[in-house]
Amino acid sequence: MNLGIFAWKSLGRSPVRTAFKAISIGAITAIMLVWGCLNAGLSNLLQATATSFEIGEFQLHAPGYLRNPDIYATLDHAEAWQEALLNDGFLSAPRLYGSALAAASSLSAGVQVRGLDLEREAHVTRIGRFIDSGNWLTKTTPNGVVIGKLLARHLHLQPGQEMVLLAQAADGSFANTVFQVVGILKSVNSEIDNRAVYIQEAAFREFFLIEKGIHELAISRVDQDQPFTTAELRLRQLVAKPDLGNELKSWRQLKPLLAKIIDLLAVSANFIFIFIYLALGGLILNMTFMSIYDRRREFGTMQALGMGPGQMVLLILAEAGWKSLLSAGVATLLGLPLAFYLARTGLDLSLMVDHLSVSGINLEPIIYPQITVINVIKPIAFMMSSQLLFAIFPGMEISAMVPVEALSPH
Repeated sequence: MNLGIFAWKSLGRSPVRTAFKAISIGAITAIMLVWGCLNAGLSNLLQATATSFEIGEFQLHAPGYLRNPDIYATLDHAEAWQEALLNDGFLSAPRLYGSALAAASSLSAGVQVRGLDLEREAHVTRIGRFIDSGNWLTKTTPNGVVIGKLLARHLHLQPGQEMVLLAQAADGSFANTVFQVVGILKSVNSEIDNRAVYIQEAAFREFFLIEKGIHELAISRVDQDQPFTTAELRLRQLVAKPDLGNELKSWRQLKPLLAKIIDLLAVSANFIFIFIYLALGGLILNMTFMSIYDRRREFGTMQALGMGPGQMVLLILAEAGWKSLLSAGVATLLGLPLAFYLARTGLDLSLMVDHLSVSGINLEPIIYPQITVINVIKPIAFMMSSQLLFAIFPGMEISAMVPVEALSPH
């Protein structure tokens, strides 16, 4: 006797009950499917915001610069590094950093001046597209600056107004220059919002009197489909060849708290799946025992005709397998269209919050789910496993049933 076919026919004798189980459990699984995709989307958003708007995927510095960001601790042979990286499949952007005092009218604030190569920076990060008002730096505005949102608010500055920068140049002299604010950034993170002043590399070198060298080389993969760990291994091998002692850090090392949060999101998703489906197990058990009670004469007849205890357990498991497949179909039909809809429109949380802030990184309150095979299969696999798991005990109860008692009218 084919228990699989027999189990399917058994479910067909109570179509309303079978449909109710499949739809109720499938709807819960559909919700978990969408939630899992949104959770993965939030992780991607956190990583993308950190890497594409500020730090890049990797950074290369002179030895000791991160521990003591001295203006004199520069990385030499920047052009050679950039060429070698490009040949190995990496884009890079040189950066320069210096501390200064920014003043406007009677207001002032300590700032971090960031000198950028506009063309190369555009290939590594998207900071130039994150403008709230005004415009990004261009070659036609050599004396222009773009500043953080909170800094602009503190100094009461708008695009088109002037700001004075005062600092100590690399040769020890006093540097002061009037710059024009050409743009104000959207909220990125607390450091950029409060202190960042972006200027062009040539203007930075002229202001701080630094002729050569850079402080940082931001790096990203040309092929974003390449596994991050593979790219990191190749990059570390490349950097180690000259044996100059330069320090290469990935975004996970530069933002360890953010990396832990992203890892925690992935782990917490599995715990939530387990918790939900353990809770769902009570519903499955209740439904199964109700079905057993209603069908006790049917099961008693099967045993009286010679079906053994092991076959009874396998029959219940086969029925649970069919029900889980039906629930999986419902979950797919309900969950996938909703996930794809949200992938196109995003889940807008702006009605509840103005912005999201995680580990000091400000995010737009719109989350786009990440729809992958794993994110779709995982909640369905948890559901099917729980259905089979929680069918074992009812199956054992049925196998221990005495046919005479099952067939009695009471």
